Amino acid sequence: MPPGRPLSDLVRDSKINTEMLGTCTRHIFYVPDRSARERRIRREEEWVRESFLGQGAYGAVYKKRCEREGRGSTFRAVKEIKKRIAGEELDYVRELEAIIKFSHPKVRPGPE
Repeated sequence: MPPGRPLSDLVRDSKINTEMLGTCTRHIFYVPDRSARERRIRREEEWVRESFLGQGAYGAVYKKRCEREGRGSTFRAVKEIKKRIAGEELDYVRELEAIIKFSHPKVRPGPE
């Protein structure tokens, strides 16, 4: 957590459980089951780094690919945010909030 600043509700509610593996990143999340109102089904996705896209003050951006059964590959850009620079912890909450807002379905460009 950034120094002296609690996480906002926006950042806390957008958290995805993630495991960093040697060759990929695994996301673990739960989706509603269509047959039962209260039941949630565990889903896992593994995203493989394809290429480097760019870099900024807070981190680097990579193109990542996810193979999905029966649906082919899905691609996305992922920003890996640094938590420290030169041993000093960064206040990265505003950066996370901006990324979350621009990741919202109403902001993302639709199919052409």
